[in-house]
Amino acid sequence: MTSLFENLKKLYDYELYSDVMTLAELILSSYDRHRHILSHQEHFLTLMYYGDALWNEHRYRRAESFYRSALQAKKVLTKLKSPTSKQATEPSDPFPETEIKFKIAKCLVELKQSQEAITVLQQKNDMTSLFENLKKLYDYELYSDVMTLAELILSSYDRHRHILSHQEHFLTLMYYGDALWNEHRYRRAESFYRSALQAKKVLTKLKSPTSKQATEPSDPFPETEIKFKIAKCLVELKQSQEAITVLQSIPVKQRSPKINALYGRLSQHNGHDRCAVSSYKEVLKECPLALNIMDGLLQLGVKGIEVNSLVVDATHWPQCSDWLTHWIEASAFIAFRKYPQAIQILKNLENESLIQDYNKLLVLIGESHYHNADYINALNYLKRAHTLHPQSTDGIMILSSLYAKKNKISELEKLITPSVSVWEYTTENWFIMAQYLFVTGKYERAAYFAQKACFLDSRNIEAILLKANIFLELKKYKDALLHLRTVQLYAPYRFEMYKGLVDTYMRMLRFREAQTMASNAVRFLGQSPRTFVLLARTYVRDVMVKFQAKSMLEKALELDENYLPAVFMMAELMQEEGDSTGAIKLLKKQASLQPNSKIHSMLGDILASEKDQSSALENYTIALSLDPSNRKAITGLLAMGQPTGNTKIDNSYVTPSTVEEGTSYPYELEEIPAPDIESESEAMWSDVEVEINST
Repeated sequence: MTSLFENLKKLYDYELYSDVMTLAELILSSYDRHRHILSHQEHFLTLMYYGDALWNEHRYRRAESFYRSALQAKKVLTKLKSPTSKQATEPSDPFPETEIKFKIAKCLVELKQSQEAITVLQQKNDMTSLFENLKKLYDYELYSDVMTLAELILSSYDRHRHILSHQEHFLTLMYYGDALWNEHRYRRAESFYRSALQAKKVLTKLKSPTSKQATEPSDPFPETEIKFKIAKCLVELKQSQEAITVLQSIPVKQRSPKINALYGRLSQHNGHDRCAVSSYKEVLKECPLALNIMDGLLQLGVKGIEVNSLVVDATHWPQCSDWLTHWIEASAFIAFRKYPQAIQILKNLENESLIQDYNKLLVLIGESHYHNADYINALNYLKRAHTLHPQSTDGIMILSSLYAKKNKISELEKLITPSVSVWEYTTENWFIMAQYLFVTGKYERAAYFAQKACFLDSRNIEAILLKANIFLELKKYKDALLHLRTVQLYAPYRFEMYKGLVDTYMRMLRFREAQTMASNAVRFLGQSPRTFVLLARTYVRDVMVKFQAKSMLEKALELDENYLPAVFMMAELMQEEGDSTGAIKLLKKQASLQPNSKIHSMLGDILASEKDQSSALENYTIALSLDPSNRKAITGLLAMGQPTGNTKIDNSYVTPSTVEEGTSYPYELEEIPAPDIESESEAMWSDVEVEINST
């Protein structure tokens, strides 16, 4: 295949909905600038495939939006067709207008907008068989009625066997299972799928070799499909090991791409890396543009060159030649934590390629900056991505973390549009709620919502880290350590995990353990300004090794002389050693390079202690002009002229947050007062909490 659309259709046919969403978004973002890549028909089908993928991922609001776009595209397409072509194609139309409207109505029902939902189909009931009526309800996706009628039929079948043939009994069980699945009743759905599997085996034995050969090609529910449905139910029920067992019972040669994709994902999450790699490779053989599958292979340690070799034909396709190889190369750098190289490649794609308007491209650049400790650029890119695609959840958790670091509570609060449908909330939505409550000091409620995020995705690293920080503030140090150890198991490359362990051990006054963790951060994450500052913090608190702190800070400043956390700590150590002149010189240099309220405030404190009142006043004034809420500058200004014998800085500028603060993040979050009056969205979240607890 040579076109992006053909690959998208293949992913859709194999029901790889996560990859459908990824590739469809890429295609549509490119289509705005390059209209030639899709015909009108392909554009319409792309919108429908994206809508169906979103529906299957329970993203009902976005699904409705794309179905509506598809409906408009359908009307344009109808006008463009000649009467002859219309007559030729309409009978095989996979998505007639009535079907699209019905899908829109289903989304509206899920969103609790029943008054806006449209009645699409009203069919005349001219059949006499119960099973035929059940099949018609199933074909029209009236799942609530399918459940009711199927239960009636099956209860009657126990006493009156003549009302169903063996084939009809099997199909009734399958229709019931599918209806239960679509109504989110996964436990009962799994039970009926298992009953259908037994009925299927009985049915297979009853068939003669001739009849079996005649009917098998058109079998709507082969045994492999039933097992796949059982596995999906088990995944929804958080029984991943049982799901793996079911999928393993499917012969390798009979596994379709969607089966291999699910088996690979479950194997990866359960530590069976070899099985995951082999399954992912099988998917790429059939679907070379399954970008999420590529990411899975790279995360498992497969080299970028090997991944590229699996899709080498696709890299030469006209619509992929200018970006696919570079995308794989950048993704490989990200997987191996080489963020500067990844950023450079991704920025080249942003400047000139078919996918330059792709939302995930901006997200990857932003997240790479974040993991590389460049919080300013990370915020800029992630904010751009969210502005362009406000309904997308890609990168939104890290964006919310950055807003929290910057103390931009109002921006954080705007990240989520309240919804009345609990099903619409994703792990990202729960995380943002927890983040908001955390920065406003409501730790108990923050822990509740963070747990909701973890329940939907047990490997949500951001949510686990947030829970650890919450427990740290609640002084539940053992719980904090437990969560940080979990992160260490899943994501040992995260700096935030090492920082959390150091902070926890230091609060427990276990300085040696803190030093060990900080040393491990330098060893495993590499020598960087922030790892050296983290280690220096542990030395400062231990009298026996305090002298080593200065050498660590010197190494940090050698790598980046403008790294403010190292500057602040170095200035404070100099002040303690009586080298006020050196501290003043260091801070003045930074003040000239990057004006910052905290720099001038600290400089004012030192100058005041040296009796240079006029210079101190000048720096306090500058600090307050840059940040009127700078508490230390206000305190220092009020204290000027008062007699004091203390020549040291009264309040330390080195806090637990100093080690990873950005150049424009001057103060720790722990002192933010919780407002007495709840905001509008917080009040809504209280209602959501009540709703969840009542279900």
